[in-house]
Amino acid sequence: MFAISVIKLLRDPAGTYTAFWLAFSLLLLLNTTVNLFFFRKPRASIIPNDQLPFISVLVPARNEEQNIEPCIRSLLAQNYPNFEVVALDDNSEDATYDLLCRMRDQDYRLRVLVGAQLPDGWCGKPHACWQMANAASGEYLLLTDADCIFSPDALLFAVGAQRQSDSDVISLMPDYVAVTFLEKLLIPLLVVIPMAFLPFALIRGTSLPAFSAANGAFIFMSRHDYFDIDGHRATKHELTEDIKLAQLAKRRGKTLSYLDGRNVYRVRM
Repeated sequence: MFAISVIKLLRDPAGTYTAFWLAFSLLLLLNTTVNLFFFRKPRASIIPNDQLPFISVLVPARNEEQNIEPCIRSLLAQNYPNFEVVALDDNSEDATYDLLCRMRDQDYRLRVLVGAQLPDGWCGKPHACWQMANAASGEYLLLTDADCIFSPDALLFAVGAQRQSDSDVISLMPDYVAVTFLEKLLIPLLVVIPMAFLPFALIRGTSLPAFSAANGAFIFMSRHDYFDIDGHRATKHELTEDIKLAQLAKRRGKTLSYLDGRNVYRVRM
């Protein structure tokens, strides 16, 4: 009787439409449920201090006078023994550069670069990141943005996430801060859409670039792997350079994990 009812339903155009959306909704529900088991918060690394790698945190900044100081100070307050912060002022027209220089004079771990003129064929952020990566001293690189605020253990979480997932590239979804009514209406979609539509198990579980996810505010990888895939020079013309970088890493044989970083850093979009 059930099979007969289904056949009758599918013969009716309205019934076919209903059946399609019912199946689609059930598929999204199933994918979201499965994702809850793979979208985990990373654990902070507990290895001895002398075994922790030296990390360079790369912060591109253009007209970020409202955000740059809280971001940099949260990075300089890291509970981590071996790191540097490399910030690049990308021809800002506000007080961004002055603020960076003031903080640099207070803490030797901060290095401030002045961005070169944008070459033909490059977008701004990839060019800034490429310059910083070439100037960085770290064994590992953390690529981030100037509007992020980090927890004191963010770098320990980055190292822990890489070891926990056994992945070459780690990207974390932030804790999205929503203040205005419109932000509270729209920002949750940045979490709901990937949770519903992207199978997180296949990000780490397959080498297919189609199953890639990354947030440009937190991409962590070794310096060797970054230059092995030609880093941001290979994505120089991309506006969504984070996703393209993740896809490129998979094409070059690197493993990728996308995890829940709400205990690691926050950002107001």
